[in-house]
Amino acid sequence: MSRWPIAKLGQVADFINGDRGKNYPSESDFVDKGIPFINAGHLVNGAIDFSRMNYISESHFSILNSGKTQKNDILYCLRGSLGKTAIVRADEAAAIASSLVIIRPSTECNVGYLYHFLSSPLGNVELSKFDNGSSQPNLSATSVKNYCIPLPPLPEQKRIAAILDKADVIRRKRQQAV
Repeated sequence: MSRWPIAKLGQVADFINGDRGKNYPSESDFVDKGIPFINAGHLVNGAIDFSRMNYISESHFSILNSGKTQKNDILYCLRGSLGKTAIVRADEAAAIASSLVIIRPSTECNVGYLYHFLSSPLGNVELSKFDNGSSQPNLSATSVKNYCIPLPPLPEQKRIAAILDKADVIRRKRQQAV
């Protein structure tokens, strides 16, 4: 078996921070229904939990300069619960809080493979290299761009992701049974 090349995460994905300027939503901007405003607490077991979601109006969403999600984006926690990760599965509009970063894989990196890497012990090793927080764990998006990731050919990435997805389903079913 040949050795897979190692790439910096910033070489195989784009990074989009949430809007941190004057347009950043405050609690008074939240509405009962509207566009989801996702924070770290909404990332649960690799998915976005909408049961206690905060929402912003469409007009507030339209003035945000960044942090707007797309289907197959990966949301990654930079503050507090470092490394919490989820994949955006829906096509609907949503925005992220400043504690998260959007990681948008390029065509040479499979979203499932990247998700499993970030959630793996190897991903946690990369995280621990760059955690610059003291009492409040903290990462910068620039640091995450420097994570080193093994990059097998795309068909192999897809195969690995499919195997790990099946293992996750079995693990979750086992947890539910207990």
